[in-house]
Formats: sequence, C-alpha cells, structure tokens
Amino acid sequence: MTNDIAAYIEPTGITGLSVLQAVVIDMNTLLLEAIPDRGFSVYSVTGNINDFGDVTARYQKVDGTWGRYVYDGVTKAISDLGVSAVAERGMPFECFSRRHS
Repeated sequence: MTNDIAAYIEPTGITGLSVLQAVVIDMNTLLLEAIPDRGFSVYSVTGNINDFGDVTARYQKVDGTWGRYVYDGVTKAISDLGVSAVAERGMPFECFSRRHS
C-alpha cells in the first residue's frame, strides 16, 4: 500500500496553464517526482491515486483536446487511455489532490 500524494504544481508568480505539472509526492521520503509527460502534453493535472501508486491524470494535447493516462508509480510507465475530449469552459475534468493511506 502506498502513502503517496498525487497533485499538481504551479510555480509562484507565473500564470498560465502551460506551467501546471502533474506530480507524485512520496510521503515516506518527502521526495517530489514530476510525472514525465511533457513529451506529449501541454500541461497536466492529477486526479486520483490508488493503493498501488497508480495515478490518473488529465492532460492537454498539442491540438487543444484533452486526454487521460495512468501513471504507474512503481514502473514509471505511462499508459494513455486513448480518450479525447474538448472542453467547453475551462478544465473539462475535476482538479484536486487526494491522499490515500
């Protein structure tokens, strides 16, 4: 069982969605790990994390649509779920951090 937090960060004093980055915080070591999704995303925000360290995230694609992926915190692999959505207003999915212990 994991004791991690899934969240997203935004640098202080810099505005704009392109600076948002999905991260995982290991509460045992207090290390912050950026999810390596910049190769295919404009920006990303996390959703949930399960007891095995799998994180769901939403990201904006270069074409402006939105996708979802699952990040495996153990293997560090990203599995795109193959969905696309267009936001009518703002972010199309909820944005929150959740801690599971």
